[in-house]
Amino acid sequence: MMRCCVFTALALMASISGALAQEVYPSRQISLIVPFPPGNAADVGARILADKVAAELGKPVVVINRPGAAGAMGTALVAKAEPDGYTLLLTSAPPIVIVPWLNKSVSYDVERDLVPIIGIARGPFALLANKDVPVSNIAELVDYVKANPGKANYGSFGVGSVSQLAMETLKHAAGLDIAHIPYPGTGPAQADLLGGRIQFLFDGLPAAAARMKSGDVRVLAVSGNNRHGIAPDLPTVAESGVPGLENFDVQGWIGLFAPAGTPGPILDTISRVFLRNLSALDKLVFEQGMLSFALEPAQFAAFVRADSNKWHIVIKEAKIEIP
Repeated sequence: MMRCCVFTALALMASISGALAQEVYPSRQISLIVPFPPGNAADVGARILADKVAAELGKPVVVINRPGAAGAMGTALVAKAEPDGYTLLLTSAPPIVIVPWLNKSVSYDVERDLVPIIGIARGPFALLANKDVPVSNIAELVDYVKANPGKANYGSFGVGSVSQLAMETLKHAAGLDIAHIPYPGTGPAQADLLGGRIQFLFDGLPAAAARMKSGDVRVLAVSGNNRHGIAPDLPTVAESGVPGLENFDVQGWIGLFAPAGTPGPILDTISRVFLRNLSALDKLVFEQGMLSFALEPAQFAAFVRADSNKWHIVIKEAKIEIP
């Protein structure tokens, strides 16, 4: 009888020890899904962070690109993954706060299926004008468009892109009548701005800074609430003094997410280790015209919710629909 009790106790202890061992995180490879092709800021940042985080955790962190549907395909993959901390999403804003309002057929619900972990970086865009358009700042742009109703136009990187939504925000706030011409990406839009087929374009800040130096186009302002060190002489839209634009702030961002239901202790481990290693991105972030955006989980969740609500309003007011 005593021997039976001893064996039972030993078996119970072994079972408990096994369960505790299984709870140690991480015990195997972590997949970091980037829902865009290789080479963009989210992808490059993910690869830098993956190396740092892997070294600290002692387990591989592998970046996997799953592009498609403006980031929705890779995002859906993570939303449906096991909530065990081994499949994470590192993404820019569109598939989280824009695409779900434009495409009702997306297979995930951000609030239901994903949990924000940390903010990583945030940055503005720059408003460019063809050099033959007689404007050099935002106030002059507003005057020009109002003096030429129905004649002014702007390009974007596609229907529902942040470059369109930024101009629609400006258009609504300043009461402008300006036509939208969408392009299938950055290259064609930039080419037509240079060629004079479109007059205005919200573009990435690094590209705008390079154009400003070459004199190919006029750079009017940045879309964030502060100037950026990559082009410190470039004013913000809010600095223009135009009524309605005092609080203009349109910025892109990059953040980290996990499937909803991921245990709290695992989320805590992930957030702490990624936050500790964000300084490895300082050079990349600056070169991409962004700034550090080290928001902890509760802060980042509140930010994502507010950003999503903002874009919902813009999309609804502008009546933007995917063709």
